[in-house]
Amino acid sequence: MPSKGKWKKVDRCIYRNSVTGRYKVIANVGGVERANYCEPDMTIEQLRQVRDGQVVDLREREPVKRTGKTFGELLDAYVADANIKEPSQLLFWKKTPLGDLPVHKHTEEMVMLEFDKMKSVVSARTIKLRRQLYGTAFHKFAGERARTPLDFVPMKRFPKIQRKKPVHVPDATILKTYNGLMANEQGGFLRDQKTRARFAVLATCGQRPAQVKRAKLTDITLYDAPQDGVYGLWNVGGAKGGEDVPLQLNEDQAAAWALFIKADAWGEYDTRSFARTLRSAGWPEGIRPYNVRHAFAITLRKRGIGLAEIQEGMGHKDGDTTRIYTGFQNETQEQVSKTLAGRFGFKVADPAKAASYLAALQRKESGRNQTSESDVDRNQAKSLGKKRSILKESDRKGAKKTLSA
Repeated sequence: MPSKGKWKKVDRCIYRNSVTGRYKVIANVGGVERANYCEPDMTIEQLRQVRDGQVVDLREREPVKRTGKTFGELLDAYVADANIKEPSQLLFWKKTPLGDLPVHKHTEEMVMLEFDKMKSVVSARTIKLRRQLYGTAFHKFAGERARTPLDFVPMKRFPKIQRKKPVHVPDATILKTYNGLMANEQGGFLRDQKTRARFAVLATCGQRPAQVKRAKLTDITLYDAPQDGVYGLWNVGGAKGGEDVPLQLNEDQAAAWALFIKADAWGEYDTRSFARTLRSAGWPEGIRPYNVRHAFAITLRKRGIGLAEIQEGMGHKDGDTTRIYTGFQNETQEQVSKTLAGRFGFKVADPAKAASYLAALQRKESGRNQTSESDVDRNQAKSLGKKRSILKESDRKGAKKTLSA
């Protein structure tokens, strides 16, 4: 793997992050890649041991256990017993031909055929989730150290998740959505206040949806009277490797939590259903509700709060993440652009015409890319068809040999 970005190679398959100091140790056996992240205080010898241990782990796999049940039957029992966050994505595999087979009969070609079908139907993020859940379930049924059909499939066969840029949502839009939810409650379109309460906490506190879902009654303190402008405290549990954050609540935030407690909005909720409900109340199409967190960070930055304080308040482990959230990089580049304005005295004769011409070229390029992607899909389909016909022909020849024998 080449060194790119902020990862610098320090030894074979060992890379160091120039910002955080953490190490990434990579093992690759037969095209199967595993990465392990290690702390900055580890020595090079310890890191080499981690690398070599990963290689041994990938090579020493156990045979797949044989069960008397199909994959679909095992999935039903697994979902019923375990606490699965996305049971629908796991049970998806039950609806495929793989669900009618025992795990020891799953092959790489069968599994990848299902993933190839998904590419034009679901997002790259959903494909990644289904891949992870398949691996987890396979190991549950076939053995923790059993080799799965996906072990030797290179990651480039799966679509890459494109990271979406933060979008600043104005406070007026957030307030409009909040009022829309209230109107839907009064009109009988919503049966309770839970969605509005969760939205209010997310918008005012700027924390992750996962942290709101995990919040407990004991994490919240609301004061009888404000203390130096502070109305309460939320002990926000850490996420993504970050530390716990004791968030002091202002009046907006305390009011949001009071509504949350009254609505009994604790626990898990479906974020997709949550997003649909927000859009029906006025949230703009094409923008994730998660962007209220970005709006929170950008507002703090505009009001003069430093990046270090924002990073601590939002629970970011890496300062670069905070820079992206707050649009700090854009702000810096804007200052650079304004400083250099008029340096050579060049002029744009007709800005509207130039912008229109660029947009036309981009549309043309986009159409060309879509055409090439469809050609690739057709070629892949033809290749799969040829493989299937070859397999069928070999099966027929095998059957003839058996009969003649």
